[in-house]
Amino acid sequence: MPAGREMDRLVATEIMAAFSGGFPAGQPTAVFPRHSTDERAAAERVARATTGRAWSTADLGVNPNGECEATIAGAKATAPTLALAICRAALLAKMAS
Repeated sequence: MPAGREMDRLVATEIMAAFSGGFPAGQPTAVFPRHSTDERAAAERVARATTGRAWSTADLGVNPNGECEATIAGAKATAPTLALAICRAALLAKMAS
């Protein structure tokens, strides 16, 4: 899934709400933080939501092909931006847990 408001909604409802009770389902997308396009928001919010959880460690970087990579609890994702890679990895990690 590409970066954008739908990805932001998924991160808010699937990651943030699941771990911190932050966003109930059914909220309009305008209220969700821009996790998928704002690197700082993605890193801070996802880290805060998962701190102390079994899959709280993350490895972030750039691979030899120049793609951004994020690995959270063994779930690895690549994307053109680090923010999107973090969002994808967080969603993959949640699906696997």
